Amino acid sequence: MWKKLLTVLGFIAILIAASIGGQIGKEVGKTAFSSKPSPQEVEAKLVEGFTTAANQYNQRLPMMVDQDTRLDKATVGPGPRAVYHHTFPKYTSRDIDASWLQTNLRPEIMRKVCASADMKKSLQYGGIYAYAYSGSDGVEITRFEINRNDCGFPRITP
Repeated sequence: MWKKLLTVLGFIAILIAASIGGQIGKEVGKTAFSSKPSPQEVEAKLVEGFTTAANQYNQRLPMMVDQDTRLDKATVGPGPRAVYHHTFPKYTSRDIDASWLQTNLRPEIMRKVCASADMKKSLQYGGIYAYAYSGSDGVEITRFEINRNDCGFPRITP
């Protein structure tokens, strides 16, 4: 039962996460550089783009992404990292196996993130997308990150 439930849950969460991540990637793209920036300027622009997009999404959050998963908020940091915080409101942290989420959910989200043209540039410049999942007891079950190396993207250097 868990496998079937979390497969459906994972698919829906992937769609929502990729959609939000794509919007963040678009925001980062809007802050494109006209001259050769320093690495610190690149990081600052990534953080700025992630922050703008996270603020926009947080106006609509929290929201249920399926019958078992709520996207609570998007945060930024440390550094150029966009973090999506999810909760399973019907289940405590003891009810869900973290290794199952890592084994089954992470690869699906990674495929969607890596396939997103909107997220590619921010990843190539050094941006990171992180996904955190907690139970109804507020205890984090698992967290994972996706960066350019996970997607096989070359780094864009200023």
